[in-house]
Order: sequence, then C-alpha cells, then structure tokens
Amino acid sequence: MREPIDPAALAARTDGHERNELTEQVNRVLEERGVRFGPGEGHPFRVDPLPRLLDREEWVVLADGVRQRVRALDAFVSDVYGERRCVADGIVPRAVLDSVPYLEPDLQGCAPHGGPWVGVAGLDVVRDGEGRLLFLEDNVRTPSGIDYAMAVSDAVAQVLGVEARTTLEDDVPAALRGCLEASLPGADGVLALLTDGPANSAWYEHQRLAEEAGLTLVTPGDLRRRGDRLELTDGRSVRAVYRRTGEDRLRAEGRPTQLAELLLEPWRAGRLGLVNCFGTGVADDKSVYRYVEDLVR
Repeated sequence: MREPIDPAALAARTDGHERNELTEQVNRVLEERGVRFGPGEGHPFRVDPLPRLLDREEWVVLADGVRQRVRALDAFVSDVYGERRCVADGIVPRAVLDSVPYLEPDLQGCAPHGGPWVGVAGLDVVRDGEGRLLFLEDNVRTPSGIDYAMAVSDAVAQVLGVEARTTLEDDVPAALRGCLEASLPGADGVLALLTDGPANSAWYEHQRLAEEAGLTLVTPGDLRRRGDRLELTDGRSVRAVYRRTGEDRLRAEGRPTQLAELLLEPWRAGRLGLVNCFGTGVADDKSVYRYVEDLVR
C-alpha cells in the first residue's frame, strides 16, 4: 500500500534541483493526460507541485471566513433582486448597484425555488506582507478550477509513487451533484452540465466534472424549451442545469440571449434548477468588492 503524501516533508527534502525535476515530471504527466486550459485545443496546464501549507488553526479560520463570505454574497444577491435593504440601510450606494454590468433587471422580484443563488463560488485568497490571509477577488458567476486541483493532486501522487492525502476525488463530485439536486428538490429529470463545448477555455474541466459527478454534458444545441419545461432534444426532461458557458447575460443588445430563451421561463416557473443562477455576477463585480466586509457585518 502506498504511503500518503506528507506536504511538509516533501517541501523540506526538495532543493532547487529536485524541485525543478519534480515540476517537469508533474507537468509532463498533466500534459500526457490532456489537462489543458484555453479555447480550442488550449495550452498545457502548468503548475508548481509543492503545495502551500496551512496549519490546522489557520485552516479553521480560513474555512470559517470562506463560509461566512459566500453566505453574505448569496444574501446580497437575494437582497438585490428583492427588498434592496443594502441600499436602504446605506451599505451599498444605489448608483454603484445600478452601474454593475451584470445586474439583471429582468430578475427583480424573482428568487430560486430551491437552493441558493450562489451554488458554487471561487474566492481568490492571498497573503499580505504580515502573513494575513485576505480575500482578493470573488467569483460567483461561473468559477472554475476545482477539477484542475484534483488533476494536479493525482499527478503529484503518481510521480512520487504515493497516495494523495485528499478527499477531493470523492467529495467534489458528490457535492456538485448534491448542489444540482438541491436546486429543485423532489423533481425528476436529467442533471446537466451546460457548456459551450471545445470553444470554452475550461472545456477539459467540463468534461471531467460531468463524468465524475454523473451529469449529462450538453451544449445549448442539445436543449429545447417546451412551454415552461426544458428538455433534451431526445425528449428527456431536464431537472437542473449547472451553467458553465461563457454567456452570463439574459440580454445582449437589448434582446434575450439564447440561454435566456432556453432557461429563464422554466426557472421562473419552478420547473428548472440552476447552478449558478443568472444575475449572480452582481456580487463579484469589482465595484462591489469594497462593500463586502460591510455586507458581512
């Protein structure tokens, strides 16, 4: 039985030469496995195989902070399309909110029938000069990257001949599938990952996530709307959609986008779950970032 990776021991034993060799070997494995990023054929996904180390106490603080921030961002989106108490209470200026490009006026008064507005979030975290962990950016429209983390962990384990000490491979697919199921509880139908196909920069990840989570990988051309129901072109009903397309808007040049034509009415009618919902981009716009700490408070 292979031993698990000890990140601290790995970092301590690798001098500059060994680290360069390990980096080349890991990136070679990733390229052989087709792990790429970018539109079309993309480009090789290159990484530094040595992880950043967090002790247990620091990890607990970070995990609590991530949970708190994502819940606040989700509550903010709900408020934006609801009562707008954030404006009435003087937290976010109305002019800032109305100028956000991803604000969707068509969603005013709407809310998900199940699950949150923000089902999947990707938060960028950095250290400052004093070693504190800070949130640099919020991504809650169509964040990507989790499957790349899984691929890197597996590649490092292969090169070192050890077991990767991670539960990502089990936890992430199950969590993603559970998120889709929660977006429309008790319903039947296909759980789909909606992609642009090879033209999308994260096409590799879309394929892997769909396979690992047991989702049906579809493009807009595989879908049709029948009244307030969404179906595959073979007639099967679609229960929930995980949006991973480059199109995030309901309207373009004043007209409904193709995705809006397909997804909006079924979602409004409570016959389709969405992860993430349209309109979530209002929470990751740079002009809103400065107000997030006040929103949390």
